[in-house]
Amino acid sequence: MINRGIVDMRVRTGAMAIRRPGRIGRLGRVGSIVAFLLGSLVVEAFVLTGVPASAAGTPSLVLSAPASATAGIGFQTAVTLTQDSAPVASTSVTLTAKQRQHPDVTLTVDSDESGSGLANLVLPVRGDWTIVASYIDGANTIYSNEVVVAAAGQTVAVTINAPTAVTSEVAFKATVSVVSAVDGSPIAGVSATLHRSTDGVQPAAVIGKANTDSFGHGFLTSTVWKASSFSVSIEQGPIYNAAISAPVRITARPVFAVVTYPRGAPLPKVRFSDAPRARGIGANPLVTPIPNSVWASMQGLTWHKGCMARSSLRYITVNYIGFDGFRYRGSIIVASWVAKPAVNVFTRLYAMRYPIRSMFLVDRYGKAPNGYPGANDYASMASDNTTGFNCRYVVGKESRRAMSPHAWGSAIDINTWENPYYSARGPYPNSWWLPRTRTSRAVLTASSPAVKAFRAAGFTWGGSYMDYQHFQP
Repeated sequence: MINRGIVDMRVRTGAMAIRRPGRIGRLGRVGSIVAFLLGSLVVEAFVLTGVPASAAGTPSLVLSAPASATAGIGFQTAVTLTQDSAPVASTSVTLTAKQRQHPDVTLTVDSDESGSGLANLVLPVRGDWTIVASYIDGANTIYSNEVVVAAAGQTVAVTINAPTAVTSEVAFKATVSVVSAVDGSPIAGVSATLHRSTDGVQPAAVIGKANTDSFGHGFLTSTVWKASSFSVSIEQGPIYNAAISAPVRITARPVFAVVTYPRGAPLPKVRFSDAPRARGIGANPLVTPIPNSVWASMQGLTWHKGCMARSSLRYITVNYIGFDGFRYRGSIIVASWVAKPAVNVFTRLYAMRYPIRSMFLVDRYGKAPNGYPGANDYASMASDNTTGFNCRYVVGKESRRAMSPHAWGSAIDINTWENPYYSARGPYPNSWWLPRTRTSRAVLTASSPAVKAFRAAGFTWGGSYMDYQHFQP
């Protein structure tokens, strides 16, 4: 708007200057004419420029938004559009959210009769976002104030559903569920990792990963040997916070029958419970030269100066079925020429489900008593251990310095507790199991399938001289 009052006043002033009679003659008339012309120019200038912009009613745009939000979850923003303090209705306002590492998010909101508009804005990833509203007024763009919104990661709830009892080493399915902790809605496309911890061993092993489907579910398979705890985790991502489920403990039933004992039967005096889990299917035997770590552990125990050469020995690892019905991995050392028949017999024993209580190298039992050479076979027998090479004297005949066939890696003792050896100094490791009438699947007799398996592999049995545990080619 042009201020007509100012224009009219100046026009009248100019006219008076023209009509005013002067005594200055022609020069005075010329001055009056100049004044009139200057007044006209001033009027023209005001007609062209109008009033200053601040008086022309520039639109005002105000943005309101919270200082914090959660990524992936909508929050309310408000815009207010006015001009000359009056609301501007039915006008489109654009909201723009910016973050350096993510494409802009834009949203259009229309103002209502009060000049206000509400919008539900969703920030797709975590981080600080700068939000601004804009409005096009002819050739000009009017911007609102900027609001910085800190978008936090979304908290999720992770659970695992799996059976609490399974069969040992038989695969089972676990279902993972990932939902929003805010509203319980399923979350799709999240990578979930299944962890397995056995008897508190840390760190837990990673078993596998699965992506959640549209229902927030992922499916994973695993196995349990004896007992394990399982949990599921998701890593922190652009939208979600890292999370881990509560652990689920799963116990396993043995695959094979458990060995039972007659009433009153004594148990081994020395017990080891850390036999490793079986590897692969079946007996899965493996024959190698003596590894450096094993050779180092043998020094001064099963091997010492004067014993057979390292190159003449072989290290065998093989799966066996334990007395508790679970599968284990055992170790035994024999002479190189005995390795093949030994593998043959242990494969046969596994196939016929003959149980073995333990199969450790004798070195773990320490030195032989009384300063005699070799590892402690007495302790090994007392723990029902199956053994091979041990550069020692014959049990009960140490004073004669008679070398045992075990010193040459040609003998195998099996299930020594249930199959004692009656030496010149009495039975070892016990007398209760000496009668071959004792009932147990581990007891060996001439008609036992296990004895027949040894014979078929080329071994003879020591039962004829009451060394019921002993076999040699």
